[in-house]
Parts: sequence; C-alpha cells; structure tokens
Amino acid sequence: MVKTGSRRTFIAINIPSDIKKRIIAKQREIEELFPEEFREGKLCRWTKEENLHITLCFLGNVPDRKLLDVIQAVKEATKAIEPFVINFNKIVYGPLNKMPPRMIWLLTENLPLLKQLARNLQKELLGYGLHPDIKPFTSHITLARLRAWVWRQIEPEERPKIEEEFKANFAVNSVEVMESRLKRTGPEYIILEKIPLMTCS
Repeated sequence: MVKTGSRRTFIAINIPSDIKKRIIAKQREIEELFPEEFREGKLCRWTKEENLHITLCFLGNVPDRKLLDVIQAVKEATKAIEPFVINFNKIVYGPLNKMPPRMIWLLTENLPLLKQLARNLQKELLGYGLHPDIKPFTSHITLARLRAWVWRQIEPEERPKIEEEFKANFAVNSVEVMESRLKRTGPEYIILEKIPLMTCS
C-alpha cells in the first residue's frame, strides 16, 4: 500500500522495444515447458512487455517532498558514467542457487560498470537521507514471479530445466527514476524522470 503523499519508487534501466518483443516470445516458449495443468498463469505471473526493465536500486515508498532529492542523487551517481552497452547472457531460475526458485530471470553479462553504478546510487541516496534497499546486486530482468506453493505441486522430474542462452545487447544512454503503481491487474510502471548519462564532448 502506497502511503498518501508518497510514491513507490525505484531506479531502473529501460530496454528497447525490439528486445522486449523477443523476451515476450521467449516467455511463451518457457511456459510450454511446464506440465499443461500449471500453465496459463497458474504457476507464475509473467512480467508484462511494458514492464520489462533492469532494476538498479529499489527505494520503496518515498514522500513526494523527497522526490527532488532522489532525482538529484541519481544525477550525482551517474555524472561520471558514460553510455555503455549491456549484453544479455542467459535465462535461469532466480535468485541463483535458491530452492524453491521465486522467479525466472534473464541475466546480463557481469559488467563491472553496472555494479559500480548500483553502488554509486546507494551511496548518493543514503547521503540524501533516503533509504535504498541495500543488497548484493545481480543484473537481471525478472521474466516471471513463481508461486512457491504451486511449484511444490510439480513432481521434481517434471520441473523443466529452463537455463539457456539468450543473446541480445543494447546501448544504455540514460537511467530512469520510476514509480510503481500497484493495481489489481498488476503493477504499472511510470517514468518520473529520465537522467542522461555523461556524454563525451
């Protein structure tokens, strides 16, 4: 529940529409791997095409009066970061090495610059008196959220091994401050501020 006068806020990298369409097609392929009785949204909630993104930092409910501080902190964290390329790598259950799995992830290559950017954001947000979710950063897109109690109903030998390569890349030129509005049909994500990365003169 979002408190009155606050917004459920996170920092993200949004991805191009052509890659989103490839991901949606892959979601359908993955669902076909599960036993028929667990398809059609019974086992998991698939991320909608418009909501696919890479989360850099989650803040939770932020008072409206602090949103300008969030934007300024992101500007400080990104001011020395030049545009870079993200390479997607493979599809796995997530979090890694956790059972039962809670999600299906599309991982990116282990790009040190992404981890540095996530650390910069945490540091700057803390400096503005904000409270980002501090946890180890794994660069990924969440393709689906699994229902653990349903997963346990699938016989172990019928649980598909979904790990496979997924190759795609795109240039990152900006970072977005996002709002998540929770609705009955699922979350709706809105860009509050688009912050360009440093460009060479």
